[in-house]
Amino acid sequence: MAINIVMGVPGATLAEVQAAGRPVVKDIPMAKRHFDLGMAYFRQKQYLQAIEEFDEAYKLSNRPEILYDIGLCYKKLGRADAARTYFQRYLKEHPNTKIREEVEIDILFVTALLAILGLAD
Repeated sequence: MAINIVMGVPGATLAEVQAAGRPVVKDIPMAKRHFDLGMAYFRQKQYLQAIEEFDEAYKLSNRPEILYDIGLCYKKLGRADAARTYFQRYLKEHPNTKIREEVEIDILFVTALLAILGLAD
């Protein structure tokens, strides 16, 4: 499963960002640096550090795709509860994503894992 490379993809217009109720991006170059660091940590299987960098990138860019990347980190850490939360947030913020089916499968997987562990809601 490939992690999304989102910072290099053209983003939404200013009007779309404002209409979605998200703050306007303030520092794309810094967001990209955090995202790139997150990717490096992810490749090195340092998922907690990757989450920290992805979180900063998300705060600076408001790119919903980064929520999916955070979810993948939590999934790799075995934190099914957090993974599901981030996958669901991603779909809520980006309902027409091209990878919707993949994300829904991820949600089903982590939900099943929670049920097996007796932690499902």
